[in-house]
Amino acid sequence: MNKIPFNKTWDFRWVRFFQDFFNVQDWQEVQSFLGTWANTGTTFANAGFYKDPLEVVHLRGKIDTGSSGTDAFQLPKGFRPSKELGFGVWGGTVLIDTDGYVNVTGTAVHLEGIYFRVDK
Repeated sequence: MNKIPFNKTWDFRWVRFFQDFFNVQDWQEVQSFLGTWANTGTTFANAGFYKDPLEVVHLRGKIDTGSSGTDAFQLPKGFRPSKELGFGVWGGTVLIDTDGYVNVTGTAVHLEGIYFRVDK
């Protein structure tokens, strides 16, 4: 069976082309937590977010050490929903308001699987 040759330089150029063409953004990590919330660390990804080419915001990571029912961080403009949203996640609930505040009920919460469309 013949193997398809792999040219690293050529293949990575195509990846970069598609990233640029579809405006794929890298994950942005949460830079500033509110209260005592923090990244869990260890084997979990740090809290972060990105917006895909279809204007859908995705969250990831695990946060803990905060007080249940308080805001953990704020999403920047352009990454905020037009209406308040609520999500049931592993470890609690997450509410995101129109000002981008991410309110967490629970003491160790996974943000994986949270996604929503940003209305223009």
